[in-house]
Amino acid sequence: MQSAHQPNAPLHCPRCAYLLAGTESDAASRGDPRGTCPECGLDVAWAELRDTRGDPPWFAESRNARRPLAWRACATALRTMRPFRFWSAVTMQIPLRPRAIAVYLLVVAAAAHAVAVTGRTWMNIERRQQWYSTTPTVADHAWAALMPASIVWGESIWSWTTRRNEGPDDRWTTRTVATAVALAECACTMGFDENDMGKFTGAGGFQARGRAPRLLDPAAAARLASAAVVPLAAPALVLLLPFSMRRARVRPVHLLRATLYSTALLPPLLAIAVWGTHHGHRFMLGAPTLRGRLEPHIVTLAAIALASVWMTAICTRYLRLPNAIGVAAACTAIAGLLSLGAAATHFGVL
Repeated sequence: MQSAHQPNAPLHCPRCAYLLAGTESDAASRGDPRGTCPECGLDVAWAELRDTRGDPPWFAESRNARRPLAWRACATALRTMRPFRFWSAVTMQIPLRPRAIAVYLLVVAAAAHAVAVTGRTWMNIERRQQWYSTTPTVADHAWAALMPASIVWGESIWSWTTRRNEGPDDRWTTRTVATAVALAECACTMGFDENDMGKFTGAGGFQARGRAPRLLDPAAAARLASAAVVPLAAPALVLLLPFSMRRARVRPVHLLRATLYSTALLPPLLAIAVWGTHHGHRFMLGAPTLRGRLEPHIVTLAAIALASVWMTAICTRYLRLPNAIGVAAACTAIAGLLSLGAAATHFGVL
């Protein structure tokens, strides 16, 4: 852990990394506790730059943390739900810590998995497939928790494992291989293909396996993939704006941090896509009405709405850019157009 005070360390601008030794000396001679970076114009407080105790203790990359990293990563993920408070507490002088960010990304992945499990279990309880008469069992819900994107009932996999055949193929190795192949097939389907289910023929014989509700249909999965472009691309697009490179001189490391923490917006988008799939939204093509034309883009529209608030918080509270709201709006709009372009390329129509 670094010391809380660094009285003799040279100071650099947290936004552009310009050496502020001369500026600090001039400010000290005037008794001014604050100064302005001559390179990018950032207003800084000398005491804040030298004191690491201002790092939020709940932040995954905090330099004065007392809690375990896993706890801080979970707390960080929860704090992202209030973006303006989050980016007000996270400052640019906190160095990037890859290990802490990696743990945070694992927490976001676990949150996305929890969303998928909740959606799949909800579908198992609420919807019964007409071609499958058996009520979902404990094995089905357990399999939904393990592989929420699979469209195979857990009870069918369990019966495949325990089923005993009559004849010379009734061997432990045969059943084990057949079960392994079935599990591999379930893992690879990802809920995108329902035509191959119930057709598997293993060494132990044929067994029709029931289908579970799909977590995402193919169109919803494509829409989700294109919508993910918005929160992940918007922070990086700050580099394309002329003033960010010439005037504000934002270092790419800050935009990298903003992009990595923008993954917090992906679980809500997944929840919207799952909800849309369950309620039969037309992600492929819409009706000629205004609502019908907007319906296929519901996930992208939600991504744009969330990213606009997120980017506004980043530009105003974290990067502290001039014309921050305009920068946030421009980056979000460009990212939204990229997302719509990706969707149009996949579907052949906007």
